[in-house]
Amino acid sequence: MNPPRHDTDSRDDAPGLPVLHHGKSEFTPVHLSNRTTQVETIVRPTAVQAPNRANIMNLIRLCSDAAGESHFEQVDLKLTLKEFAPPAAPLHISEPHSAKAFLLLQLPVGWIGKMHVSPKRQIMFCLSGSIKITSSTNDERIIDAGMGLLMEDTTGKGHISEVISTVPVTQVIVQRE
Repeated sequence: MNPPRHDTDSRDDAPGLPVLHHGKSEFTPVHLSNRTTQVETIVRPTAVQAPNRANIMNLIRLCSDAAGESHFEQVDLKLTLKEFAPPAAPLHISEPHSAKAFLLLQLPVGWIGKMHVSPKRQIMFCLSGSIKITSSTNDERIIDAGMGLLMEDTTGKGHISEVISTVPVTQVIVQRE
């Protein structure tokens, strides 16, 4: 299998975002033990390791094409081991991306938004709950707590958002323009 290929996204609608093109997800076993020394193994997804051993953060991107249809794709942001807050130990961090504002919002259980475009280029991080996003082509993605969605469908037909969890959805939205 060929190693993942890294490059910088050259699309006009997502300038400068580092992208990893890859195939399958990788999993690493995690060992847990209790006080009676019994060992249980579970499998959790891990960050994809790039050739330079940098970590990758996976995001889902929602964008619109020239015909106005909205589509999903995977965007992987490269994280590089750097000193960020000395004297704290180095950590994996992305390159900085400019932002104009951030918002916190909460959607109640059962909330459904009509078809709409994203009001600005923004990235949404889900803090709690689960939300289903349906593109104009009826493709669906579920965004659970801990996931991010790069929302760039600012023109075209848009998408539908629907809270599908039994708890409210809490989000942080960072507006990029």
